[in-house]
Amino acid sequence: MKKRTLILAVLAVVLVLSASIGSAVAYFTTYATARGGYVIHLGGRTEIEEDIVNNRKTVRIFNRAQSDEDIGKYPVFVRVKAFADSDGTLDYDANAGSLWQPKNDGYWYYQKPLYAGTAAHPEGAVTDPFVVTINLNRALKEGEELDVIVVYDSVAAVFNADGSPDLDTAWATGDIQVVNP
Repeated sequence: MKKRTLILAVLAVVLVLSASIGSAVAYFTTYATARGGYVIHLGGRTEIEEDIVNNRKTVRIFNRAQSDEDIGKYPVFVRVKAFADSDGTLDYDANAGSLWQPKNDGYWYYQKPLYAGTAAHPEGAVTDPFVVTINLNRALKEGEELDVIVVYDSVAAVFNADGSPDLDTAWATGDIQVVNP
């Protein structure tokens, strides 16, 4: 009798479990498809242009639009920091009226937001030149190269309620994009 009750109990459990197998199999075989699409505009892309003549490196940073629809949108702030050979010192050419300003962290900050532009429409899309001169404590040997490394970052521009750019808040709270690691 005990054996018969045990067999019936096992059969009841197997019956209950087998009833849920169909929904489990259906769960694992379900799929979905989608059609259509949506164009996503990712905004501008910052790029650096560097020219080297003798011991001077001139840097300009561009905010390039990804498409014509992006022109004049997606403002960013940029900053630069230069590094050079340990045998020399760096001098920065801060022309009168230049928008590049140094801060205590070693970076030079561009004071105006750069809006996305293109080669045909560069308005507001490029910085003033940032010029770095390296002064070596020794003479360069023939064929020896000189390296001045410029690192630059960008962050989405932040504006105050009156529409004026807020550089400090942008750098303090923004998601800094390291664009040339």
